[in-house]
Amino acid sequence: MQMAGLQNNYDPVAEDYAREFANELDKKPFDRKMLDWLAEKVGAQERICDLGCGGGQVAGYLRSRGALVCGIDLSSEMIKQAQRLNPDIPFQRGDMLALTNVADDSFPGIAAFYSIIHIPRASVGAALREMKRVLRPGGKLLLTFHIGQKIIHLDEWWNKQV
Repeated sequence: MQMAGLQNNYDPVAEDYAREFANELDKKPFDRKMLDWLAEKVGAQERICDLGCGGGQVAGYLRSRGALVCGIDLSSEMIKQAQRLNPDIPFQRGDMLALTNVADDSFPGIAAFYSIIHIPRASVGAALREMKRVLRPGGKLLLTFHIGQKIIHLDEWWNKQV
């Protein structure tokens, strides 16, 4: 899938997505534990990037734990939802394959929660290299993905074409 296609798929469902997943971490104690670990390792004075932030639920959780945080997502509409739900967190549009607005060694921590699953397999290495570029030496990367062999493709999501 081209990254522009991914943006086009998430823009129409951004409001539904943000509503559906706003409290998803309430049901994920392991994810919360790992985010707490990341916040502890990075420290309260350093900024963690929620890369592929979607509706901002991970950034919001990290902020609730006392972390400085920002968010980056490919979808402009997701950024709008994340900003609406978390007005005190800076969010910006960006492509994890080319984070052109982010300098080298910018972040001491990155949380990329279930976002790399959208990267075509052939481009995963490029995405990881870009994460390494913007991660400070010795920084912490918390990367999550789904396990299994099944690939899910949707043509419609919340009664909208994607």
